Amino acid sequence: MDQTLPDTCNQKPGQTNADTSNGLPRSKGRPSITSLASSLVVNDQLKISNLEAAVHIVKSTIGGGFLSMPDAFKHAGLLVGSLGTFVMGLAVYNTLSIIVKCSQAIPTTREPGDPSGIPRKLDFPETVEYVFLHGARGKFAKWASLSRRFTGTTLFVTYYGVNVIYVCIIATTAKQFVDNYFPYGILRDHSIRWYPSLVALVVIPLGMVRLMKYLVPFSAIANMFMGIGSGMVFYYLAIGDQTSSDTRDVSSEIGNVTSASSSAADQVQWIAAPLSQWPLFMGTCLCSMEGVGMLLHIESAMKNPRALLEKPWYTLLKSMAIIVLLNSSMGFFGYLRYGNQVAGSISLSLPQDSWLSQSVKLAIALGILFTYGLQLTVTAELLWRSIQKSYFGVDLYTGDEQHKSEGKKSSDGAETVVYYTMRLFLILSTILMATVIPDIGPLVSLVGSIGFSVLGLTVPVCMETVWLYYEGEDQGPESSSVRRVLRHGKNVFLFALSVIAAVTGAYFSIRDIVDNYHASSSGTA
Repeated sequence: MDQTLPDTCNQKPGQTNADTSNGLPRSKGRPSITSLASSLVVNDQLKISNLEAAVHIVKSTIGGGFLSMPDAFKHAGLLVGSLGTFVMGLAVYNTLSIIVKCSQAIPTTREPGDPSGIPRKLDFPETVEYVFLHGARGKFAKWASLSRRFTGTTLFVTYYGVNVIYVCIIATTAKQFVDNYFPYGILRDHSIRWYPSLVALVVIPLGMVRLMKYLVPFSAIANMFMGIGSGMVFYYLAIGDQTSSDTRDVSSEIGNVTSASSSAADQVQWIAAPLSQWPLFMGTCLCSMEGVGMLLHIESAMKNPRALLEKPWYTLLKSMAIIVLLNSSMGFFGYLRYGNQVAGSISLSLPQDSWLSQSVKLAIALGILFTYGLQLTVTAELLWRSIQKSYFGVDLYTGDEQHKSEGKKSSDGAETVVYYTMRLFLILSTILMATVIPDIGPLVSLVGSIGFSVLGLTVPVCMETVWLYYEGEDQGPESSSVRRVLRHGKNVFLFALSVIAAVTGAYFSIRDIVDNYHASSSGTA
């Protein structure tokens, strides 16, 4: 599947790439069965089709951020929010394409005496390191190790935050359901902070599933529930539910949005919200569309990785088109109905006295629940690889054990126990964090502002700049100059966008989290 990197990547003359279209890791000796490569791609029977890859891509992005898009539109306005979602979608597709192209250009065979060949597919942080190490003829090699550590740390924290958001949504939905249908239950009127521990009973088993192939059924079930729930949300937003006391109609809202009888809080901002709120929109929008952490895992697990970008499949492009359409529609119609009173998750804005709205909330909560294990894969594998290197002496590039001895023959069994213990610890810690910070809206914006702006914009922009640093020199100075100016102009814009989103979005999100926490602690919220 791979091709050599451009001349910018300092390859040795005559280096060739063996066919690795099957995506299997290559290593000397017997690789550890608990290495990342074998955990995600074991053999052809466990590889996924183009359709399964699209399912994974869509599901890895359609979740907590998707449900928060009406809240994002509240911080942007209908017109700016609609245009902004489209622009952010283009930016995300561009940066995801950069990551895939760099990954597929890395040679995955190691010829004798060639230090640049890698015997297996690399994950996202390792791909960034490789680009800095071998791109631009080694000009930025001194930053390679730092780039890997920075990307890995940001990736871990970001997807850990995504899992916390998932637990928050499931727990909040569970509380509304219990309060509405079990008025005399033991949990009636208890604080939301009790509910993450309750939902742990179902989150833990689903979070322990490891192999990508075995996650496909859960992802398909999650897509089914999210599809049903989202369809019901759109139906409710457009038509309403006459069984509920909330009978406000979108059509009447359009005609009377400026009526004096409407409260100021319910007014829809048709053009734009105040400029100071736009960073919150950008953060939530990025959180709802970015699947950068899962992208290379999905590519490595595909039978035909080239189908992500190449015709006639264009799997990534089609997936992103679906993601942008769903997010923009949810944001537009959700904000149109509820205005500035929309909750951090659209499902929580639906009334509690209707069987239809409760069914919507339940379907969405189940969809998020079945996605939890897929999202946990990123954080679990990043942490596991550090444990492998530190405590089991596993070479992170080959998966080989570096210190085999008579006493290490049964290390595979010990590694398996340690792995699942680590995964359980991660699940329990997300539940604990959801107990401390149950506020969904600011949390989504915080994760998107810091994590996904860095991973989805800043890092890919730096990768492309390094990877194509000397591109076009063989085509003459004029051609090279024009292409460099256009590419650098685009990258400067995306870099500035990511910095603005990260700094300002983080400030406002943390401020809201702190304010909500103090209000909750004092009993005023």
